[in-house]
Amino acid sequence: MHKPKFQKRSLFMIAYVVFALLPIYWMVNMSFKTNNEILAGFSLFPQHFTWDNYKTILTDPAWYSGYINSLIYVGINTVISLIVALPAAYAFSRYSFLGDKHVFFWLLTNRMTPPAVFLLPFFQLYTSVGLMDTHIAVALVHLLFNVPLAVWILEGFMSGIPREIDETAYIDGYSFPRFFVQIFLPLIKAGVGVAAFFCFMFSWVELLLARTLTR
Repeated sequence: MHKPKFQKRSLFMIAYVVFALLPIYWMVNMSFKTNNEILAGFSLFPQHFTWDNYKTILTDPAWYSGYINSLIYVGINTVISLIVALPAAYAFSRYSFLGDKHVFFWLLTNRMTPPAVFLLPFFQLYTSVGLMDTHIAVALVHLLFNVPLAVWILEGFMSGIPREIDETAYIDGYSFPRFFVQIFLPLIKAGVGVAAFFCFMFSWVELLLARTLTR
């Protein structure tokens, strides 16, 4: 009796997977074509198979140096974002203080602000202090967007950890840094991974600020 519904669900899943994988296939397909073939017209398979595009990416300094520079400032930003966001998220999840909800909302509004709003102020600031065209310049400016996101993600994971764990650790003689590193961080390692992933992805795909602050 349930066979038609199962078949419809299977067909829907197959169609969804094909639809989701189609852009990936199309990019891979184009990567093995020459520029003339790409511009010539539509084809499902390369007519003149070539590795030249991959050779250019891996051997031309104009290409691979860009990837290396991006990995450097993205890595710096992800590490600093987590270092700043972890204690902030812990404070929001464990303590109530005057204006805590307003401060938390203000952090999220920074994440919602378009990057173009901060473009001119940071350009003038970095020009005056000599940070233009450096890895740390891009890493620091991306903190405006990644720290609020990381705090929001981590606060949700931390709020799910019972407060009794903190109290038991203090009774057992743990200092806060030791408790946080040895006990608390392993409990929220999934949240740290999720926060690191989103920080990495935003910093990797953000183009406007990175192109403006570097040459």
